[in-house]
Amino acid sequence: IDVYDVLFLILKEVRGKEDFESVLEVMKECFQRTLARGEFRYNTRFLKKLMHLHETYKNNGHWALLYLDDFLLMLSSPKVLSALNKYWPKITREDPERNRHLEQMLIQLPPASILSLVPILRNVKDAMVRRHLRRVIRHHALKDMRPLIYLAKSPKPAIAGEAVFALGQLQEENAWPVIREATHSTYLSVRKVAVRALT
Repeated sequence: IDVYDVLFLILKEVRGKEDFESVLEVMKECFQRTLARGEFRYNTRFLKKLMHLHETYKNNGHWALLYLDDFLLMLSSPKVLSALNKYWPKITREDPERNRHLEQMLIQLPPASILSLVPILRNVKDAMVRRHLRRVIRHHALKDMRPLIYLAKSPKPAIAGEAVFALGQLQEENAWPVIREATHSTYLSVRKVAVRALT
């Protein structure tokens, strides 16, 4: 039994708001630590169990459902996912399985995680990992492209360009107006990405 299993057992027994939030805070700290160490397989299992609990609470109308919703958004936030920046220097091409687990883990998060993942791409030098992250971003954007549309209008050209590139990969009708708008960006790099996406 691992620490997540223990925490889930405790969480299911909690009856009060403050205790519930305290257990979630410990879970968040564990999640960040395992991110930094690259232990993505454990976090994938944790997120799958969390989503199962979320579905159970949703079906039962459980009072803690809103707290789990907020918790999932917190796990998707830059504050939490920035822990991945400690992992990038440890990447090796001889460990493709770990990078697959990274992709599987990030897919479990809600589409709002796009707001964290697109900026993170700037710190990733390994081409294979960039492909994994871009697949995750595409997966989430096909469910909800609003985070990408928001980032496509970022005042930071590197972020805007990455978001426009991702929108182009979707081949979705709703993405084209945003890409066309990006062709008039004040940043040359963003305009180039937008033009390539349209051709």
